[in-house]
Amino acid sequence: MANHQWVKTRLTFSGGVTSCIGWRFADVEIQVFLVELVYNFEFSRWDTRKNIR
Repeated sequence: MANHQWVKTRLTFSGGVTSCIGWRFADVEIQVFLVELVYNFEFSRWDTRKNIR
């Protein structure tokens, strides 16, 4: 029974009536972070044919 109560109290962040009110904000923050991460890196093609003999 105690384990069931622990699980029940942790479900407030997932969904339903008592879901976390900031989940959309957190989702947008993750998207912004990933976009900034990609834009701040320089990508180039790695030519592996140079090393083949």
